[in-house]
Amino acid sequence: MFDKIMGTDKIGRFLEQGLSPQQIKAAYEPDLQRFMEERKQYLLYGDGDGLLPGNDREGIRIVVNGRVVPIDSAPYIDEHDRTMVPLRAIAEALGAEVGWNGQARVVTIQRDDQVSLFTIDSNTAVFSGVRVSMDTCPVIRNDRTILPVRYVAESLGAAVDWDQDTMTVNIESV
Repeated sequence: MFDKIMGTDKIGRFLEQGLSPQQIKAAYEPDLQRFMEERKQYLLYGDGDGLLPGNDREGIRIVVNGRVVPIDSAPYIDEHDRTMVPLRAIAEALGAEVGWNGQARVVTIQRDDQVSLFTIDSNTAVFSGVRVSMDTCPVIRNDRTILPVRYVAESLGAAVDWDQDTMTVNIESV
């Protein structure tokens, strides 16, 4: 199927060479991984609510290190004038892992030795052991954990910039 989509005849050539399935897979893997990464910009995410990767109903776009981040729940600006975003997409785009403790309602974000803790409905976070007071609170909205983008990015050492003209949050790893 991949050959058909990509317009190649590699599988046929590999079979003519008498390669084993394992050898074919190994030879094909780099192209397949490249294809899978490239196709992300064309896929729809979420539950069919019409969101396209990086777009939402309010027009807010999230860009991390120059790439639009696919999101499955619309970012919005809360009553404290903070841009709230679905956590997982941003954290993973910055190379972090996300954990969830449902009983305590605490989100853990970890990248290398940086660990950040955010508690739902609390304006206090912990960045690598240091308590930080935020001017807004993480929430759960549409079954997604939504956090203020600036605190998430800065807790991982990234720089955040807001472009009002294009309604774009630009995040750059430093």
